[in-house]
Amino acid sequence: MSDTKTERLFTKALAAARKGKGKGRALVFASKIPSVSSHDALKDLPESVGAAFGELGWAQRGLPEDAMLEVQDFHSGPLNSLVEHVGDLTNRMTVSLPRNDAGYGYVRNKVKMALDKLSTTEGRSFDQEHQENIVNNSRYRKVDPNEYKAKLDSLLKKYRDAHAELPVFNEAQWNARQAAIALGNQNWGEAVKCLKKLDAHLGDSESWVAYAHEYKLDGSGNPQLKRP
Repeated sequence: MSDTKTERLFTKALAAARKGKGKGRALVFASKIPSVSSHDALKDLPESVGAAFGELGWAQRGLPEDAMLEVQDFHSGPLNSLVEHVGDLTNRMTVSLPRNDAGYGYVRNKVKMALDKLSTTEGRSFDQEHQENIVNNSRYRKVDPNEYKAKLDSLLKKYRDAHAELPVFNEAQWNARQAAIALGNQNWGEAVKCLKKLDAHLGDSESWVAYAHEYKLDGSGNPQLKRP
């Protein structure tokens, strides 16, 4: 297999896991993978595409997963489930090899949950709740709210940057990644837009798989990266 950016990211995450670096679920998931070449190709997809999709999914279990855990270790509130489940989307839609359904059930549930949390309920927006959580958490930790917010902002930027490094190959993966980046930027409206684009294809599993398995090959037979 060619030394693609996807393969380099995956290999880096796996090497870190085997050296005992990383933590929590990122270490557990990455350490279970014997090698990049061991990924079974997704049925009905060229081998290079199935391998690239699988490597992308496991790369998400590296630095992006670690960054998510850092946010959760520091903060408490509805943001925690959002950074976890939205961040999971690129993994769920690319590593469901046994069922070959592009993680339909998982993705549908996570997208619905995220949209529900980000929606305005009883006249109270998600951002209002988020700002209240910052104040409450800072009081609990007995630190200045501005100091607490600065630390959380820094952790969210790390989360954003980790997801931004994931190479994606189609519109579904792009929207999933951009939703995570939007959360890191605390741009809730942009996150909702990306999630709604995914939701539009989640009416049934057949439509979802067709969307999530889209690809274009380059001259060497490898999947092309998705560009803006």
